[in-house]
Amino acid sequence: MEASSAPRKKNARKAYLINPDFQLRFVTFVLSIAIAAILVFYIANLYFFWNFISVGKELNFPPDHAFFRFIAEQRRAMNAIFAATSAVVFLFIVGGGILLSHRVAGPLHRLRGHLDRISETGELKAVSFRKGDFFPELPQAFNRCVDRLRTRQSS
Repeated sequence: MEASSAPRKKNARKAYLINPDFQLRFVTFVLSIAIAAILVFYIANLYFFWNFISVGKELNFPPDHAFFRFIAEQRRAMNAIFAATSAVVFLFIVGGGILLSHRVAGPLHRLRGHLDRISETGELKAVSFRKGDFFPELPQAFNRCVDRLRTRQSS
C-alpha cells in the first residue's frame, strides 16, 4: 500500500499483507489457538460417543442392536457438522487475522514511509491514517511534532 497523498484509482488492488512477517506470525498464532480448541472439542466428541457405546455394551446389547446403529448415525452427523464448523472457523480466523493485522501493520507502514520521504526530501508534512486503523494517536502526536519543528524553522 502506497503512503502517498495521491488519490487512489478506483480499481487499485489493496495489499492486505503489508508486513508479511508480522501478519503471518499473528495469523499463525491465532490459528494455533483455534486448532488447539478444535482438537479439545473433537476429543470431547470422541469421548462422548465412546461413553454411549460403553453403556450399550454394559447393557449387553448385541453389536447389531438399534442403539448402536443410532449412535453410529449420530456420530456421522456430528462429525460432518464438526468438520463443516471447523472449516468455517478456520476461514474466518485466517481472513479476520489478516484484516486485523492489516489494521495494525498498515498505519506503521504508512508512518515509516512518511518518515522515509521526510528524510529524503526534508519536507515536513503531516501524516494521516485510514478510518478504523489502530493507533489513531500516532498521527496526532507526529503532526504535533511537525508543527513544532515548522515553528522552530520559521523563527
